[in-house]
Amino acid sequence: MKDNIAKKWIKSLTSGQYDQTKYQLVEDRGDGCAFCCLGVLGNELVDTVGVPFKEDSDNDLTLDRTSSSLSRKFYKAAGMKNGYGDISLYRTKKKDRTEAYQRLIKSVDSQNARKYFKKAIKDNRTRLSLITMNDDLGFNFKDIAAVIKEFKKYL
Repeated sequence: MKDNIAKKWIKSLTSGQYDQTKYQLVEDRGDGCAFCCLGVLGNELVDTVGVPFKEDSDNDLTLDRTSSSLSRKFYKAAGMKNGYGDISLYRTKKKDRTEAYQRLIKSVDSQNARKYFKKAIKDNRTRLSLITMNDDLGFNFKDIAAVIKEFKKYL
């Protein structure tokens, strides 16, 4: 992932400016919008990519608000490998992964996140997913920002 975009994304996630939602990039709540972690990145990239969010678009050149993943144009602009926020650590040494997980255990806010990384050490986990962290594991934006900071080169 591009370093400058990762820094901007981390800053946005920790700013308190975004309400968090699950299972879609953006949720219109009537009095404002809520975003998943990838929706925050998409929103930050709209000006860079030059394409606005659209409703229910199957076009790969737009960012579908109701999708749970970023379209190709957006994740490529961020320098990511895919639009799901997958982090592949297969080629890293177990010792390096363990040390990274231990740093995350100390830096994350939620008990869910700490338990997840303790289990990742035990299971020797080599694949992580930001979508899963956001939607299914209850990570808050600060926790997700810590993961991005630790593993941005693998996104």
